[in-house]
Amino acid sequence: MFAPALTFLDELAQNNNKPWFEANRKRYERDVKEPAVALVTALAPRLAALSPHLRAVATGTGSSVSRIHRDTRFSTDKSPYKNYVGMHFTHSAGKEAPGLHLHISRGDCGVGLGVWMLEPPELLKVRTRISEGRDWAGVRAALDASGFRFIGEALKRVPRGFPADHPHAAHLCRKTFGVGRSVDVTLPQDQLVDAVTAAWRAGWPLMQFTCAALGVPL
Repeated sequence: MFAPALTFLDELAQNNNKPWFEANRKRYERDVKEPAVALVTALAPRLAALSPHLRAVATGTGSSVSRIHRDTRFSTDKSPYKNYVGMHFTHSAGKEAPGLHLHISRGDCGVGLGVWMLEPPELLKVRTRISEGRDWAGVRAALDASGFRFIGEALKRVPRGFPADHPHAAHLCRKTFGVGRSVDVTLPQDQLVDAVTAAWRAGWPLMQFTCAALGVPL
């Protein structure tokens, strides 16, 4: 489904400037944006069956498809465009709640689940639930068995207030609780929808755990 998109993104990485992009805007619309919108539309009923609190928005305000333009205000890299496609399926409770993600770029196409960049009070809630032994071992086992890997930064030491020798010490050090696994985005749309839905289901124990820790419905 996204084979032409990968080709476009490869070329964009080598020509990341406005004149090239404007000359190839129709290709972007046809090969990248339209397939992304079609995938979000196809995934919406699957997502609704999993949870009424997660949103798949194909177009318009709050679209699940991220903009191709980069925010360069605080970056030394002034390249105007992203060389990847991101799709975000957010929770109705807002940014301090778990969500689902899709990332599409050459060599890095995958499904993601969990919470990223939590504020300290919410981060403490997740760490506390882990420290209390509320089936974190079961969550980890399910994720490992399904081929997920944890993503994001971690502290070098167990945070203050938690025992350094805790059996889940490595996970108490995490600053984010998100996981990802690869998916073949060149599959036809119906097969890709099945593959993404299967990945969501496989990673659902993490969604359940983090929602329970944060006190938001799922």
